[in-house]
Amino acid sequence: MKITPTYETVTFSTRTLGAYKNKRWKIEEETRYVLLILPGRVFKQVKSFNTDFSQCIYEALKNNLPNSITHYDLHLKEDVFESLDIVLGPMCSKGEQIIVEALCAKYAPDARINMSCLQGNLRF
Repeated sequence: MKITPTYETVTFSTRTLGAYKNKRWKIEEETRYVLLILPGRVFKQVKSFNTDFSQCIYEALKNNLPNSITHYDLHLKEDVFESLDIVLGPMCSKGEQIIVEALCAKYAPDARINMSCLQGNLRF
């Protein structure tokens, strides 16, 4: 986000949001999906997408408006879990691993669950 010193112009660039990650994580081979959910009712307020959109987002964020939706149901193909590979994060606890295993047993019995090769190598 860029805001000019006079606050007359607000520009948001969401094109690269979530698109890049550090190359050291390449070994994880993850797929990322970005769902942009905006606060307030931005689309209903915008008359001209090119000129009003950024300003509406800025005002919604500035005024701490809540999201206009409480959840989003992502529709997937029926067979999406048939070839699921899960890599548990390097900081995944045993309890979290048990939860993932239980969910897979119920919803994706053929899923392959692996620990991150970075496990034990990260310190925060």
